[in-house]
Amino acid sequence: MSRHTIPHNTHPDNTLTVGWDAPLATYYAHRHQAAADPHDEPTEVFWIGETPCELPTVQDLMTALAEHDEQLPEGLADQLEADRLAEGTRFIGRPATGLIAAVALETAGPEQADRIRAELASREADRG
Repeated sequence: MSRHTIPHNTHPDNTLTVGWDAPLATYYAHRHQAAADPHDEPTEVFWIGETPCELPTVQDLMTALAEHDEQLPEGLADQLEADRLAEGTRFIGRPATGLIAAVALETAGPEQADRIRAELASREADRG
């Protein structure tokens, strides 16, 4: 799993974290806002890319980030693509793949569901 943490332009304690999650075959991003009290935990503002095949391309990640008024710093899109190529996809073959896929298919939109089914089909083809 790759991980890149980007401080907020005006609030450096607020962070955007992005990366490639090979076991889920998706890019992800989450924004946390620092707590007013230093003894409290940061508040999660959003988290995307938490289900299999949710954001399979950097462009999908950038589109989802734009919906949260976020963007990647220059050069990071290329680094994220390099991360994906280096790490590959490890969704198939994980012990809980079938269970995770079944749960994700319950709430996935049509495109994500198709990507999950394609991953599962490739798993069966590899076994056969």
